[in-house]
Amino acid sequence: FEEAASLGVNFALHAGGEPMMRKDILERVSEVEDMIFPIFTNGTLIGPSYIEFLKKHLNLIPIISIEGMEHSTDERRGLGMYKRAMQSVEMLHAENLFFGTSITVTTENFDLVTSDAFVDNLRALGCKLIIYVEYVPTEPGTEDLAFGEADLAKMEDVQAHQREHYH
Repeated sequence: FEEAASLGVNFALHAGGEPMMRKDILERVSEVEDMIFPIFTNGTLIGPSYIEFLKKHLNLIPIISIEGMEHSTDERRGLGMYKRAMQSVEMLHAENLFFGTSITVTTENFDLVTSDAFVDNLRALGCKLIIYVEYVPTEPGTEDLAFGEADLAKMEDVQAHQREHYH
């Protein structure tokens, strides 16, 4: 990462599995102060010790994964995951730490997660950025959750609106 920073790379995403399980890696990358490291996490490991660590290393940006509201998050990620994610959001917000959310967008949750009311609620909780991830079918029978051409066009319109409205 130091070499990447010297070459002008500004950020590197940490995702897959649960990156917070590898604090050893996060400790190493936190030393590369010329780069930002968004950490895609379900939030379950964020507690007082991680909050203190994140306060010292502001180049590490937690990105809490949710799917919308409680039902859809728990359905995809497991029972109780939404509440745990929201506890992490509350802790991050209480310490005024910069964080965001990652939301897998499907044809089912699109209207909710892209609505101004939903975005305004996340902002009120201290969320500074939202990363929308387009659903890609991984299981047979879920193809209807993936975007078609019309959905992609609608998403582009929504994002244009959000960029203008929330700049």
